[in-house]
Amino acid sequence: MARLFLCLHLMSLTAICIGYEVYQAKLPNGGTTPNPCKKGTLWVGLGHMTPMGGGNRNKFATDFHDVYGEVWNVALCNADSDGDGLTNGMELGDPNCTWVEGNPAPGNPSTISHPGICEPTDTKECTERNQGFDLEGCEVYEATTPHDHDHDHIHIGDVSTDSQNGSTNLHFSFLVFTSFALLLIVAVV
Repeated sequence: MARLFLCLHLMSLTAICIGYEVYQAKLPNGGTTPNPCKKGTLWVGLGHMTPMGGGNRNKFATDFHDVYGEVWNVALCNADSDGDGLTNGMELGDPNCTWVEGNPAPGNPSTISHPGICEPTDTKECTERNQGFDLEGCEVYEATTPHDHDHDHIHIGDVSTDSQNGSTNLHFSFLVFTSFALLLIVAVV
């Protein structure tokens, strides 16, 4: 029984890897797109919100699968799926939209970027567009003052507030400080 489970598990992993390769081959530099958060590593799941793939699709994958029928064409190439001002073709090394599936990867590998992740990641606009991505290691935008009402996320010392969902995170050191201040007030009175 354990062998059957192990066999099925390995087959499912193989199917996932093959699935990536099938889609990667349909895109210029589809298998060599860099991870913008960790230099020297790849974002293997190009159409997903996490570097290794799986789970939710990103806007580029939605365009590729649902809008353009899983074909690299002039329309998908000229689209800007992540909204960062660069076309998908520019980001994947095919700015003239001439690459055809089966041909060698075009462009200079050092200029390839992710067509689904808005860059630079530390701008307000891109931080908003990249909501939901696993961007561990990336710089992201954070407001610097509590008076800047144009910002959705504000950090003030050890208190973090998120005005989009109204949540507040109080860190341990802030609680300790508050407790100490209350004790001091009680002692004085």
